[in-house]
Amino acid sequence: MARSPISSRPGRPARPLCHGGTVTGPRFERVAIVGVGLIGGSLALDCRAAGLWGSVVGIGRTRANLDLALSRHLIDEASQAAAAVAGADLCLLATPVGSLVAMAAALAPYLSPGCLVTDVGSVKGGIVEKVAAALPREVDFVGSHPIAGSEQHGAVAAHNGLFAGAPCIVCPPAGARGAAVARVCDLWAAVGARVEVMDAERHDRILAAISHLPHVVAYALASAALEREGEACGRLAGSGFRDTTRIARSSPELWRDIALLNRDALLAALDRFELHLAAMRAAVCRNDGEGLAAQFAAARAAMEKIDE
Repeated sequence: MARSPISSRPGRPARPLCHGGTVTGPRFERVAIVGVGLIGGSLALDCRAAGLWGSVVGIGRTRANLDLALSRHLIDEASQAAAAVAGADLCLLATPVGSLVAMAAALAPYLSPGCLVTDVGSVKGGIVEKVAAALPREVDFVGSHPIAGSEQHGAVAAHNGLFAGAPCIVCPPAGARGAAVARVCDLWAAVGARVEVMDAERHDRILAAISHLPHVVAYALASAALEREGEACGRLAGSGFRDTTRIARSSPELWRDIALLNRDALLAALDRFELHLAAMRAAVCRNDGEGLAAQFAAARAAMEKIDE
């Protein structure tokens, strides 16, 4: 990351766009957010509203996004320099998952002893251990993944309350200090997330099924549906099509990296999906209404069970 001077938002002290209720959680005096987008910006709004964060510096490559973050009071200072993390007691890595290890290595020389580092990436296998290894021993790293993303991105998408009721999975690397794990759990709990601690392999297996597979399917569905008569399909599509393809508007580069970094778990999930799709196709080919309805009913029952 190139070096550049830190810029600050002039005028009155930073404030969030709106204020929530009283929240308790860990206090951090100086926070560095690397990648001020939907997740990092929304966390800043909630933590600042609750009085849990002191000063906040946003670090990123895009000057326009940093300027927007300043104007929206997500951060107090903006920089394109890795050195801007110096002095932070919390560093949030909110960059695309494909760049996390390299980013950690770039920040490592500037992180202060005792700093707590966490990320928000959607893949954990291999990554949490590599990030931990890239950081100084006197810095604590604990991986985390708030499951609250959307197809929207950038500082413009940040808003209060994003994490209220949302799951957040915490994935400590081997040898992580218990106190550091607890602080990361408390950070996400303070903004209303439902926190679970699990190992990276299980995280990736579950996320392949509930996030990575749906994104791949959404991209394929959008391509298949709009390949012919795209203009007419777009004009006539109702909520069913738009709901199931909404996430096909997500960043192709981000989801390319996620798919390849979680390749084995995603391939296993795709295999299961293809089996179910093939069974439904076979029932249609046989004109087997009873068999097709049974498959639909089984899927519906599975969905109703998780809603109980």
